Amino acid sequence: MNIFSFKGRTTRRVYWSMWVFNIILILAMRFGLHGDFSNHDPANASTGGTIAVFVISILMLWWSLAIQVKRLHDLDKKGWWVILNLIPYLGSGALMVYLGCFKGTDGENRFGAKAT
Repeated sequence: MNIFSFKGRTTRRVYWSMWVFNIILILAMRFGLHGDFSNHDPANASTGGTIAVFVISILMLWWSLAIQVKRLHDLDKKGWWVILNLIPYLGSGALMVYLGCFKGTDGENRFGAKAT
């Protein structure tokens, strides 16, 4: 399974795994567990760390959206429903419950075979 692809379907397990992994990664970046990018040079420490955090954040955003779209596909909905995330709290909370708790369609649907 390609976590960066927006095509196909995915399971609730993959969706919740993405959430847990993202939270761990955010905590690791927040508390400086991302490693020493500075080679003990304070001038490079913030630049290297900032670039690494930026790149990781972009990748996290991409795979989070991709997995949400695939969950929507599993529920036989178009991926555009992911824009509900733009509604603060209400939209993202409702989408989280819907994607994380509701069972996908059985068998094949218009987005492909059932995810395993």
